[in-house]
Amino acid sequence: MKIVEHLKNFSEQTPEWLRTIRAGDPFDRSAFFGSRVVVYPGSGDDGHAVRTFGRAAAAHCFLHIDYAVPEAVIRRKLAHPVQGFRGYRATILLNVTERELSPSGWVSHPRQGRLDRLVPPLPAVTPYALLAVLDRRDGFDEDHGPARLAVLFLAGDGHASFDALFCQKDSLRAPFAMLLEDHGFGGDYSRWGAGGIANEIAVDQGVLADLLLVGPTTRVWEGYESVPGVEADLGGVWGRPRRLYKRISSSQQQSVFGDPSPWDTSARDTRSQRARAALFG
Repeated sequence: MKIVEHLKNFSEQTPEWLRTIRAGDPFDRSAFFGSRVVVYPGSGDDGHAVRTFGRAAAAHCFLHIDYAVPEAVIRRKLAHPVQGFRGYRATILLNVTERELSPSGWVSHPRQGRLDRLVPPLPAVTPYALLAVLDRRDGFDEDHGPARLAVLFLAGDGHASFDALFCQKDSLRAPFAMLLEDHGFGGDYSRWGAGGIANEIAVDQGVLADLLLVGPTTRVWEGYESVPGVEADLGGVWGRPRRLYKRISSSQQQSVFGDPSPWDTSARDTRSQRARAALFG
């Protein structure tokens, strides 16, 4: 079975806020991050996450994070009939401020001894956050994808951005899915695969995606297993096979990690309450 066909089992209706948003409306953080979000750290200009999860209508909202892609490049590609998202045109472009993304600020959660601060090693582009609302073009139907999608492009450090947007006291929900691909010369100072900073933060804070789409050079996070009967899908600049993984249930996790399990909801809530009391109390 193809990945897109499997993901159609998770299809959802277009979120009401996305269906009704119009040019000039402000960014609604609660609406966007309260939706199913697929996160792609180190995305570059790769549209694979949208092409798989979006086409299946398994998610309508996407977060692309890359500190090396200038805003002008994103805007130019979105406006280009070929380089943009096939079958879609950007009808709304909205610049989003740091305060709108993180109104209460954020507390960094990497384990001690890993990094005192999360700072990218390469010169960063001018910071920006740009929300693009994509409307399906005439001549394409539901088989191509939903009538409307939303992609939030963020010029930032992927590990720190994941922490700031999904692992804080006022964060709304974990990502629905993440696309993870380690690149040997991609400028990543910590891998996206198992044992990387984002993985450690996700486990420590109990913020784990339901699904992972993982490249062949990337170690899968513990607590996930390959979805049986689902083929790999080619994606990225080099067209390499990426496989879909699902999070193992908490009952299975207890036999591997002991009790309490970091994938158990009640354990997550208790642990998060303790951590937040120490951080914010």
